Amino acid sequence: MTRPALVALALVAVAATAFAAPSPKEVKDALDSKDAARIRALLGQLRGELDAASVRAVLDAGEAIHAAGVYEDTVEVLATAHGDALTALADGYGRARRNPSARFLVLDALARVQDPIGPKTLADAAKGDSHPGVAVYAVRLLGRRGDARSVEALIEVLKDARGERAGVAREAESTLGGLAGQDLRGHDAWSRWWAEAKGGWGRGAAAPAAGQAGGGDGTRTRTVIDRLRERRPGDLRTLERLGRDEILVFEAEFDRVQNVLASLKLPHQVHPRASIETVALHPRRQVLVFNCAGDALSPAACARIRQFVCQGGYVFTSDWELGNLLVKAFPEAAVSGGRRSAEHNVRIFPPQTSSIHPLLRDVFPLNPWEAEQRKLTWAVDGASEFFQPNAALTVLAEAPELQPLYGSTIVAATFAYGPDGRPVTGDLRRRAPRRQQTGGGTRERQPGDGEGEVADVPHVGRVLHVVSHFQHQTSESGDGFALQQLLLNFIVEKQEARRGN
Repeated sequence: MTRPALVALALVAVAATAFAAPSPKEVKDALDSKDAARIRALLGQLRGELDAASVRAVLDAGEAIHAAGVYEDTVEVLATAHGDALTALADGYGRARRNPSARFLVLDALARVQDPIGPKTLADAAKGDSHPGVAVYAVRLLGRRGDARSVEALIEVLKDARGERAGVAREAESTLGGLAGQDLRGHDAWSRWWAEAKGGWGRGAAAPAAGQAGGGDGTRTRTVIDRLRERRPGDLRTLERLGRDEILVFEAEFDRVQNVLASLKLPHQVHPRASIETVALHPRRQVLVFNCAGDALSPAACARIRQFVCQGGYVFTSDWELGNLLVKAFPEAAVSGGRRSAEHNVRIFPPQTSSIHPLLRDVFPLNPWEAEQRKLTWAVDGASEFFQPNAALTVLAEAPELQPLYGSTIVAATFAYGPDGRPVTGDLRRRAPRRQQTGGGTRERQPGDGEGEVADVPHVGRVLHVVSHFQHQTSESGDGFALQQLLLNFIVEKQEARRGN
C-alpha cells in the first residue's frame, strides 16, 4: 500500500474514533454525575447517533435530567432517534407504566418525529393512558401535528367520554374545533364531518402551525386571550359571542375585575353592589362577578344569589366575599376557618384529583417537567379568610405552606348547587337523561331516537371563589395569568353548560 493511502486510512480511523457514539458505560456515568455541562456534552454526542441501549439509559435517568435542568436538550436529542433507537423510544412509553413523568418525556420527543410510530404512540396515549394529564397532553400534541392521522386519532378519543375520560374527550373536541374551524359536538358529528373533509385535508385545509390548537402548556404568550387564540380557538369564539348582559359585575372598593374584562375586550355590565336585590337576573345564561368588598350583603341579597345559583347561574367571588356572601348564602359548601391572614406570596399547585378539571385548563402546566421550572406563585392579602375543606368543595389551587398557619391550603375552589337547593358533587356539568315528547307525556330517549325535544333537564349552578385580588396581577409567572385564566374558563364553562341543557 502506498504512503498516501496509508495516511488516508489513518485519518479515516482517527475520524471514526473521534465521532464514535459513547459506550453504554459512558452514557450511564455521564448521566449519573448529574452535572449539567457533562450531560449536555453527552447529549451532543448522542444527537443522531442514538442506539436502543442509549435511549433506554436516557429514559431511565429522569432524576438526573431533572437535577441538571436539561429536559429540553434531552427531548431534542431523543427526537433524532431512528431505526432500533426510535423503536426503543416508543417502547419506552409502555415501559414507563408507573412513571407518568417519563411518559411525558417520551411523548414530547415522539411528537417531533415524522415516522408513523410517533403519531401512533400519541394516539394510543390519548385514547388509553391511565393518567388523565398524560392523555390530555397527548391530545394537545396531536393537535400540534394536525395531520390526517392525528385528526382521526382525536375523533377516536371522543368515543369514550365517561368518568375521567370526559375531560380528555372535552380537550379532543376543543382541539378538533381549532384544527377544523368547526363547532361540532360528539363522535358521530365529527365522524360525519371527517368523512367529507379528509379527502382535502393537508391540501385545501392546512394544519395549524406548531404551537397552535394544542401542544405545549406553559403561559408564555402575552395575554390569556392570545393563548386562547392559539390553543383553544373554539373557546375564544364562544367568548366572542357573549351578549352584553351575560356578565354582570358588581362594584366594590377592593378589586376591579371589570378592568380585567375590559382589557380582554369581553362584553359586560357594571352595577352598584346594592343593586343585586333589584337588577334583572337570568340564571340560564348569566355569570355574576362580585368584587371584594368591605361590607356584607343583606340577607335578601344572599337569598337571591342562592336562588340564582340553584337555577343554573354562575357566580365568581374573590377574597372577603367568602364571609360577606358565600358563608351566608351557601352554608352547606362554604365554611370559613375564621382566622385572618397576614400578607403572603406562596407557591401554588393543582391538587392531583383536579389536575384536568375544566376550570384549570391552561392554569397550570400539564407537563410536570415544565411545572417544576415555572413555579407559579399566588399573592394573599392581609385579613383574608380561607375555605375549610368539605365534601361539597372541589379544590382547584392550593398552597401547602398555608396549612400550619390557617388550617387550610385552599386558595381557589368551586362548588355547585342543583335545582333541589343542595350541593352537587361530581362532574362540572351534571346532565339528566334527555327526554322525548310522546303522545303520553315524556319517556327516556332510546338509541336511534331523533333529536326530539328536550324537557325537564335540570340546570346546575356553580360558584368559583379565589383568595386573591386581580390588582395583584404583575406577571404571567405569578397569579395574574392564573386568575385571568380561571375567570375565562369559568365563563366558557357557563356557555358549555348552557349548551348541554
